[in-house]
Amino acid sequence: MSKKLMDARDQLIEVEPEESDGDTITQVPLRSLLVDDEKTADIPVLHTEPPKPPRPVLNAAALQKAMTVCRRQVARVPVVGPIMILDADGAVICKGTGHNISQKGMGAQIYHRKQRIEVGQKVVLEIFGNRGLKPFRAEAEILNLYSRHKQGKLAYWGVGLRWTGLSALVVKLLEDYTR
Repeated sequence: MSKKLMDARDQLIEVEPEESDGDTITQVPLRSLLVDDEKTADIPVLHTEPPKPPRPVLNAAALQKAMTVCRRQVARVPVVGPIMILDADGAVICKGTGHNISQKGMGAQIYHRKQRIEVGQKVVLEIFGNRGLKPFRAEAEILNLYSRHKQGKLAYWGVGLRWTGLSALVVKLLEDYTR
């Protein structure tokens, strides 16, 4: 004699009808109380996200315009190239890469730090030149120190520098380069 496995949905459960006098309890199969996917397929679901609009397709003209805007932004924020920050005695504090140079000052990502750097410290900046900027030396003051993190890890240290006592030659160099 083989035993048939009974489906859990076929078992009878006791249900009290909604309109009852309190004594009536009926037994109905559980299957009749479950929602049938085929019967409810045409009922709209209320909590759905609206469809996302299609992504725009970049044509050649739009791509060219985007590239031109990028080039302009890069031209406005020139990368200075390798720099060295020295203390008043000429000892190397750190090396780095300069960026955002202007007639007021510049920023730099620093590495190979040999000495402590503090805000307000007077330093000598040696710029080795790059992209049309001739090498020069200038005095500067540390405006701020900052660090950038990517994915929870330290990516680089940076400093903000303000020029102090620029020579006329360096002023002319900066005017020509940042124009």
